[in-house]
Amino acid sequence: MRCRSWWLALAMAAAVAGCAKQPSGESAATAADAGPAKAEGPRAANPLQVMLAYEHRAVVELSADRIAAQATAVQKACNNGKFGACVVLGVTQQGGDSPEAQIEMRAVPEAIEPLVTMAGVGGELGSRSTQAQDLAQAITDNRLTEQRLRNEHTRLLELQARPGIKIEDLMSLSERMAQLEAQLAATTQEGAQHQRRIQTQKLTIVLTMPGSQQGGSVIGEAIDDFAEIFATVVAVLIRVLAGVLPIAVVGIGGLWLFKLWRRRRGRNTANKAGPTP
Repeated sequence: MRCRSWWLALAMAAAVAGCAKQPSGESAATAADAGPAKAEGPRAANPLQVMLAYEHRAVVELSADRIAAQATAVQKACNNGKFGACVVLGVTQQGGDSPEAQIEMRAVPEAIEPLVTMAGVGGELGSRSTQAQDLAQAITDNRLTEQRLRNEHTRLLELQARPGIKIEDLMSLSERMAQLEAQLAATTQEGAQHQRRIQTQKLTIVLTMPGSQQGGSVIGEAIDDFAEIFATVVAVLIRVLAGVLPIAVVGIGGLWLFKLWRRRRGRNTANKAGPTP
């Protein structure tokens, strides 16, 4: 039994060691096959070897009565794929005196400009920003991890297929293979997410009122706040008065009774003393 366990441990260690060596050999073979002619193609087109994930943000200034309708039109264009594949990630809308709408989308690159143009119809582009994240290193690391896991999984399958393997050893191999398969699924999902971020771009459009209208809205809000604050202060004073008034009534009544008592006491004292000779 102990010999079998040692054999299984050595076999699994050999599988892991083989997986660690395998990527280097494949990389060398790939580099050898590429040759000078093949290296000039993609590298010449992308000399920095970057893989960028773009995110855009555009702020469009519109009149207050157009914001809701414009936001609905942009959402509909995205959902219907009017300018290309597109999905709405989130929508935030605010009403009242300062209406505003924000739409977050992920779309193919060719749909970004038409969506921004559509959002700006009847308004003015207030600001726009674009930023990119380089995922080249993350993608490379993810691919190496995936290849290492696949190689280890293949070698464990070979060990599992060997004749004469014991049940306990087979169970250990099956447990390790289940772990590998879970790691492979997570790695594959992460790689798909990287590709999605590169092949599509995130766009955030904010629809808001022009600065002049916002100024008027701020004054209106200040007037409303003044009335609210005034009413709040009056309410507080009424509550304070309601709390103090009973105490004042009792205090004044007690003081009046005390003075009345002293006055009667003074009269009784004067009557007992009698007239002065």
